Amino acid sequence: MGKAIKIFIFVIIISMFSITQAVYAKAKKAARNDSNTSQSSENRSIEIQQMQSEKRVALVMGNSTYKNIKPLKNPVNDAQAMARVLENLHFKVISGYNLTQKDMKKLISEFGDAIRDGGVGLFYFAGHGIQINGENYLIPIDADVHSEKDVDPEAVNANVVLNNMAYAKNRLNIVILDACRDNPFRGFRSAGGGGLAQMKAPEGTFIAYATSPGSVASDGDGKNGLYTQELIKNMEKPGLQIEQMFKGVRQSVEQISAKKQTPWESSSITGDFYFKIDSNIKTSEPSEESTPTTPPKQNDLNAEKVTWKTIENSTDPSDFKEFLSAFPNSSLAVAAKIKIKQLEKTQSPTQQTASIPQTYPNKPKSNDSTFRDPNTGMEFVFIKGGCYQMGDTVGGGEENEKPVHEVCLDDFYIGKYEVTIGEFRSFTNETGYKTEAESSDGCYYWTGSKLIKDKTRTWQGPGFEQGDRNPVSCVTWNDTQSYINWLRNKNGYKYRLPSEAEWEYVCRSGGRSEKYSGGNDVNSVAWYVVNSGGRSHQVGTKAPNGLGVYDMSGNLTELIQDWYDAAAYTKHTHNNPIYDSYSSTHGARGGGWINIPEYNRCSARFFSQPDYNYYNLGFRLVRIP
Repeated sequence: MGKAIKIFIFVIIISMFSITQAVYAKAKKAARNDSNTSQSSENRSIEIQQMQSEKRVALVMGNSTYKNIKPLKNPVNDAQAMARVLENLHFKVISGYNLTQKDMKKLISEFGDAIRDGGVGLFYFAGHGIQINGENYLIPIDADVHSEKDVDPEAVNANVVLNNMAYAKNRLNIVILDACRDNPFRGFRSAGGGGLAQMKAPEGTFIAYATSPGSVASDGDGKNGLYTQELIKNMEKPGLQIEQMFKGVRQSVEQISAKKQTPWESSSITGDFYFKIDSNIKTSEPSEESTPTTPPKQNDLNAEKVTWKTIENSTDPSDFKEFLSAFPNSSLAVAAKIKIKQLEKTQSPTQQTASIPQTYPNKPKSNDSTFRDPNTGMEFVFIKGGCYQMGDTVGGGEENEKPVHEVCLDDFYIGKYEVTIGEFRSFTNETGYKTEAESSDGCYYWTGSKLIKDKTRTWQGPGFEQGDRNPVSCVTWNDTQSYINWLRNKNGYKYRLPSEAEWEYVCRSGGRSEKYSGGNDVNSVAWYVVNSGGRSHQVGTKAPNGLGVYDMSGNLTELIQDWYDAAAYTKHTHNNPIYDSYSSTHGARGGGWINIPEYNRCSARFFSQPDYNYYNLGFRLVRIP
């Protein structure tokens, strides 16, 4: 995907008439570099992008089956669980289990070589550990230790790991030691209280211990040790700085252990690190003087406020769960969690899983061929579920369209057209909502040579003539979520953006091997660079596809529900996949009026940051029966 600071990256293809989807991020970054008035929020965004995409390498070790001392139940389980979580968090993981001293030293050397290219290095060890005269040692499974003098030649000094990290000179290193369990060396005079000694953290290093210096950690009664059990839970929470994350671990472990075990940390890091980056976080900005905390952007507060207003009286716990997912750092997060508990406690299991409240009028039956939203008049087409081969079945596509794989979908409804200006205006008129373009610095457009953000351009005037039946553009993914929450709470129907699998299934007329939505003649089914005249057109003025759905190969590129991953097709579930592993971008599908035909294909995949807008970018909805 190229250098990582370019999170939203589309390769620019310039012709007299067109710009490909790939121009978005590169040109966006160029526009920022050209400007001498770049704002601190943009700098923070770039820092987040760099952090998200920087190299991450982890070495994970777990020793359980000790030959000469007491074996342990959980270290291998813990290490394997940790390896899985770190892989999901974009670490390249080197791992080994039940290792001899020779094996441990070999992997540490391999790890040291791997982190020399910069980025973040992480070392995790679960198993027996001991301190001798203030030095910490990790115990291999073949260690034959009968006295203190045996420890150094038989074990692995933890400083070997720190020395490899120091030599690498990378930005940040993390050491996690869950290595002071059920101490078998209590009789050693120099072994302190049985636990590990606190090590001085070298510059740029964060060291975490399962328990406080000199204390012993619990191996746990279940599948995992207590410390690692809570650690992996907290690591996957988005938007937590490393210090916040480990504080959460400490609080959980103390509570569960009745303060018999207190995790400990030692740090010399000065920058920020997030195991799982959240789109709403703000990273620190280097400066010679300390600066006051930057308040939330007004458009973020606006979206949060409107979203809460639309769901505050909801009786569906999933509404509040989605609010927490969208605004994890909200001042209303506690209220949302309380609402979830109250609603889940008072509802029966049937009510908790019901897709649609039963009290709303005009509820369509699941086999109705069409449905019209009672508030906006938006038209939907019923899509009978089925299985199909998802991906580039025609040939000539990009690597991110592969592998072709079978996907099966349940029934759903999809918008017959893209959401229109008139349908979006119903929302803004009622709520007073301001889109991110309106509340910040406008919408992006293409000048012919680069991408520029123009504060005078918004969904109401993207730079060309439009009417109420034109598709709404210049909206962000965040804007779509506010619109969806409003609409759902108007009538109780379960609306959302389409998943990638649903979108492609419909685009290809129910999974047919079609290049464009409705066949192989792009001119008959799509507005694109050759026939659009440089603007969007009223919805439904080109031919529909085989399911009676319009414009999926162009009027606008359409935002979708899934987070984007170039390798998502290798991770899809077989049934109803929605890729929900966090990344910095959401998916987008379908070419638009500004694109060449290659980008109007049904299998073409793109991506967009949650706060990105463009005058060729819109959306359509699905409704779950």
